[in-house]
Amino acid sequence: MKMVMKERTVIFALVMLFIFSILPKSEVSAARDDLAGQNLNEDSEIEEQEQAEFSEEDLEDASRESMIEDILSRNPEDAGEAIRVKPEVPATTYTRDISFAQTIMKGIFSSTELFFYVPEYWDAEYVYAEIQYEVSQLIQSKASSMTFAVNNVTISSCRLAHEEGNKQIAYVQIPMELVKEGYNSFTISSYARLYDEEGCIDDFTNANWLSIDDTSYVRCGYEVKQQTDKISYYPYPFMSTIEETGKGLFIVVSD
Repeated sequence: MKMVMKERTVIFALVMLFIFSILPKSEVSAARDDLAGQNLNEDSEIEEQEQAEFSEEDLEDASRESMIEDILSRNPEDAGEAIRVKPEVPATTYTRDISFAQTIMKGIFSSTELFFYVPEYWDAEYVYAEIQYEVSQLIQSKASSMTFAVNNVTISSCRLAHEEGNKQIAYVQIPMELVKEGYNSFTISSYARLYDEEGCIDDFTNANWLSIDDTSYVRCGYEVKQQTDKISYYPYPFMSTIEETGKGLFIVVSD
């Protein structure tokens, strides 16, 4: 197969040399420019595809089942370190925090989910999560990871390691292309490979736990869009996330 490919390459090169030899110099130069332009366009298209982290197909096909399958197919040992530094975000007039409930996840695989709502009248600039957590001592000797997903699309993972008596922190920058108007889900999943060399499950899976503290939250930074008469914005501008009580609102009924 390799010999055939080499022969085809040689034949193609000879044909191109023959064509260039019989063309005027100006046409040869133009042909070479066209070929170079085609190669540049192909290279730029490949680069754009590589830079696109999440395709439209990924977003359309996202489901809880596909998310779990994706997590379980990964090796926890390949996960990177948790990001300990708060992400740099643009300054916004308004922010809103949605807090987690205190949660303990046990066993080989477990997950917890937080929903946050993005109203239509928001112009959301950024979303990130701050996760404060503790892990059991058993995790120290096992390959374990914590994976984050938005709307069932996995975005990052980090290794879990036990730190005696210390709460740990991880920041997660959420790609805005995954955030939609309405309800969004942010999922934290823990995965530990608690198997011995013969593939048997460890008897102490319940001793393998990850605790998410109730100080953890998802933060949205946003501006408010200009007021319109769109009924889909209701109850905005009468009530909104910047004035939830409707203070200063009067309802006048004619006689």
